[in-house]
Amino acid sequence: MAGQINFVRRDAVGSNNRALERDRFGLHKLILIVTRPGKLFAMDTLSGRIVWQRLLKNVNTDKLRLYVQRTSIHYPLEPQCTILAKSSTSKQGILFVFHPITGEPGNFGSEGYVNLGFNVQQALLLPQNEETEYIKPLLLLDESAIPHVFPPTESALSHVVKMSDNLFVFVADTKSCVLRGYSLAKSTADHLSSAPVWQLQLCSSNDVVEEEIVSMVSRHPEEKVFSQGRVLADRSVLYKYLNPNMVVVATAGTNHPHHRGYFNLYLIDVVSGAVVFSTSHRRVQSPYHVVYAENWIVYSYYNEKYRRTELSSLELFEGQTQSNSTAFSSFSAPQPLVDRQAYIYPAHITAMKDTFSEQGMTAKHILLGLSNGWIQEMPRVFLDPRRPVVAAATPEMREEGIMPYLPELPIPAEAIVNYNQTVFNIKKIHVTPSSLESTAMVFAYGLDIFFTHVTPSRTFDVLNDDFEYGFIALVLTGLTLASFITKRLASKKSLRQAWK
Repeated sequence: MAGQINFVRRDAVGSNNRALERDRFGLHKLILIVTRPGKLFAMDTLSGRIVWQRLLKNVNTDKLRLYVQRTSIHYPLEPQCTILAKSSTSKQGILFVFHPITGEPGNFGSEGYVNLGFNVQQALLLPQNEETEYIKPLLLLDESAIPHVFPPTESALSHVVKMSDNLFVFVADTKSCVLRGYSLAKSTADHLSSAPVWQLQLCSSNDVVEEEIVSMVSRHPEEKVFSQGRVLADRSVLYKYLNPNMVVVATAGTNHPHHRGYFNLYLIDVVSGAVVFSTSHRRVQSPYHVVYAENWIVYSYYNEKYRRTELSSLELFEGQTQSNSTAFSSFSAPQPLVDRQAYIYPAHITAMKDTFSEQGMTAKHILLGLSNGWIQEMPRVFLDPRRPVVAAATPEMREEGIMPYLPELPIPAEAIVNYNQTVFNIKKIHVTPSSLESTAMVFAYGLDIFFTHVTPSRTFDVLNDDFEYGFIALVLTGLTLASFITKRLASKKSLRQAWK
């Protein structure tokens, strides 16, 4: 299965879809799935039934992206989703606009298809506002680095021009490992234009080395950071390095004389083009998986020398003083302090993803898709690079919530979220938050598809099923009667004292 999966909210849209009703906790959603043959369908998360389906025409599904430009919360405006792909006939970019709840094509082009007439290098979903009717404009960069906006309306164009001073776009050539950054600051209402700002060559130019970009990961645009730092045992604060413009770029190659693989990891600020941090691993092989959230990065690789899968963890800090306390600037950001540590994982990893919540209060867990069909939920504290190598936990470690370092990570049976439902050949895991701060929704696909809920910090915002409602009602009734009785006795006492 290939394609992008996303979750959208929905309302009841008629007698045929009476089951599609909004719930209080945001757990009832539609999953939009595109298969490799080009079949697009929506699946109900509660029952697993297919709500609607259609076949995409003249669309190459090898590389495509799905964007939710408007959700269903802006009633009476209809929700809108857009698929960006390459045309199988013209080999140029093509858009398919559709209604995510009914599957009907949008009022663009021919039956919802919009031929762009150029190849798309980069696509960026911009923030929405009232002027664009709550549509998130889609910014597209062609081969000549000329920006285009979809939908091509005056309101969307003016919205892009207002944001142009703060708009930076980067493109990457995965084969040559060249990254280029562009600025849209010179754009006007009559013409959008981009100007090159920086260029970065990551791979070696040596002929005996073959190297290419294997992964590029950025923070989730909806992720929120609940705490700006970590409180240490001495009551001081270690502030996190929170760079919203940083992207994790991973390259891998093979040294031909020795036929040994290597893996390089770069933390790049895509506004200034500066390399914040880099590290390298020798004698490693694919598969490579990278997760980036808040101020930490977790990545996995296969160690050729010891024939095992390893997980490495990085965490970035500014120190005990915060330089960008009000607004972050890529041109005045200090170099971060990096803590790192590696662990042995006794299984083969095929997919990796982090959980996140709506407000960022819930603890972070790492979801690991394994080759045997399991999906393990691993707490982030197991991958904390600040775990010290000591025999037993000290009081300071307990206060900070840090465990002693153990090189091998466990796979407890209670951490398998799919229980006895084996999901074969897991290719990717998608996570989206719900309206409940404690609950996140997980969708994994491969040969099979699987959907579930996870609660990394347990259901702290939901009452248990065995909650004693009657006892609480009785206690509240008793307290109410006691307040009236004490009020009556207090008034009588004050009246007697007044007659004395």
